[in-house]
Amino acid sequence: MPKRKIAIMGVGNTLHKDEGVGIHIIRALEKVKKRYDPLKDVELIDGGTGGLLLLKLIEDFDTVFIVDAALAGGKPGDIYILSPEQISKSPDSQHMFSAHDIDLTYTLQVGRELGMQTEVIIIGVEPKDYTSHGLNLSDELSNKITEIIKTIVNEVKKLKMKFK
Repeated sequence: MPKRKIAIMGVGNTLHKDEGVGIHIIRALEKVKKRYDPLKDVELIDGGTGGLLLLKLIEDFDTVFIVDAALAGGKPGDIYILSPEQISKSPDSQHMFSAHDIDLTYTLQVGRELGMQTEVIIIGVEPKDYTSHGLNLSDELSNKITEIIKTIVNEVKKLKMKFK
């Protein structure tokens, strides 16, 4: 069986504090990737606020983990592992990932309608402050970076075990 092509993509706007958590996580992963064996052949992608352009970035991968701020009603720093189908069934899905130019839920729906075969797993992080201007994460999210990275590593490891 051929090796699965896996990527981790961070999305968000780093000008709005916690709204940029996905990008901050990609930057942190770039610094520590070599420490985690499951990540050795995983590509890291800064998706910014790419909207529909994200589809072009992920179409050649078998699985993409997308890290983003998720307004799911939890405490700042709570981590959610979600499929696009779980999000689309949520009554608040249009508000859960809507701080970008075009929200993530809509982008993934368009991708499915266009026949995109990439499996998408969303790692959502509950933000504290996603509307104020600022380049840094809130203390609550800054203190969770290591936990978020460990969650991502564990999810990649589980995926790889599933396809061995």
